[in-house]
Amino acid sequence: MKALQLHKKKTSRLRVIARLLAGTLLITPPIAFAQENAPQLSGQEYELDQKRRISDRLQEIEEENTSLKAKETSKAETPTYYIPVRSYGLQRETEPPRYVRQLNKTWLKDIEGLENVDWVDLGLESRLRYEYRDNDFRRNKDVLDEPFLLRTRLYAAVKSKFDPFRATIELQDSRRFNSVFAPDNRDFNKADVMQGYGELYFKDTLGKDDLGNERPISIKAGRMAFELTDRRLVARNEWRNTTNNFQGLRTALGPAKK
Repeated sequence: MKALQLHKKKTSRLRVIARLLAGTLLITPPIAFAQENAPQLSGQEYELDQKRRISDRLQEIEEENTSLKAKETSKAETPTYYIPVRSYGLQRETEPPRYVRQLNKTWLKDIEGLENVDWVDLGLESRLRYEYRDNDFRRNKDVLDEPFLLRTRLYAAVKSKFDPFRATIELQDSRRFNSVFAPDNRDFNKADVMQGYGELYFKDTLGKDDLGNERPISIKAGRMAFELTDRRLVARNEWRNTTNNFQGLRTALGPAKK
């Protein structure tokens, strides 16, 4: 029995070795053929090829670094004397508002003839909010109210091309749905002109400050919505569904936020 078992083991080993040899014979010819047909480089040619590869890679790295520096430079702001408020709740809305973009930085730039239009600002914003008001302290009635508040804004402005004359218009539509209370001016203001004013903008009238920033003069007349100081008295009311605005004359000396 032992002799029979040893014979079987030897036979199995021989079969495995035979299969390995057969596989090697099948693989070896293609490899040899590929090696025969591969271009052979001399020592000097190999060295030149390596130097060329290294040079190409160094050039790619230099181009990448140049591109990164250009992006960082474009993002860097010119130093100013302006010190922004650190508290998030007191940070003022920008002018124009954050949802506004220069025309050549929107999808409209793909239209022929508009790719270089940098003197028009456009913006469209729509906000839908659900509120759960249980025993709202602002009401005289103890009841559950679950309104949907919708606010839509449209902004358009012309600047720089016709200096010193500029113009801005901003429309706002505020509505409330699914409420148990009658409409009021906290949530309702349909199709209102939130801003509509003309502006005289003199870019170089006051020259430049010690840091090299231009100090323009801006004179606006009409209906305006903006924010001042800590936003307690003059603000755009971002949470409320309607927005305060003011009519009159506004003059600013120097750049905004500087």
